[in-house]
Amino acid sequence: MKKIIIIIMSLLLIAMLLREHNKSPTPQPAEMHLPQFTIDRAMVIKSLSSSSQIVGLSATVTKEYKYIDNKFYGHREYHYTAVCYLKLGYDVEDVIKNISISGTTIVIHKPEVKLISMDIPMNEISVERNVGLLRSELSFEDQQGIYEFMRVNAKTDVMHDEKLLSETRLKTNKAVESLLMAIPNVKRVEWVQ
Repeated sequence: MKKIIIIIMSLLLIAMLLREHNKSPTPQPAEMHLPQFTIDRAMVIKSLSSSSQIVGLSATVTKEYKYIDNKFYGHREYHYTAVCYLKLGYDVEDVIKNISISGTTIVIHKPEVKLISMDIPMNEISVERNVGLLRSELSFEDQQGIYEFMRVNAKTDVMHDEKLLSETRLKTNKAVESLLMAIPNVKRVEWVQ
């Protein structure tokens, strides 16, 4: 009888120990999950879309033009000095369509520099005239034609001035980078050709 009681007590003790063991399993090491940071393309677009252009350079340049009309009965010479006010930069649509996102880096294929605005105020054009006795002054329509020629020529000169374009790229890239670096999780902005 004593043996039976000892066996029953032993079985009860084993059952209680097994039950306690099942209640508190040994803790397993937790898996490490590092948060995945992603950059939302919509946030990038919204950040850039606050304006339609990003101006990188505002400049004032002086351009000179000559109009010479010599005939056998006299001559007309006009020397124009014009002040041009320029704004150069990027069109936002060109920047947005050239963006790709790689992790926490925004990669931008460099867009073309655009002439955002150019103003040649008529009241800031100085004119030196040398008109022969038998020649008349230029008509208003002729002067308007020369003014339009000056605008087109100034635009062409500016868009071929590598010094201006290089300075514009540098300053506009910095402006775009400052807008994009304000977006959460952006660590780097990379410019590629």
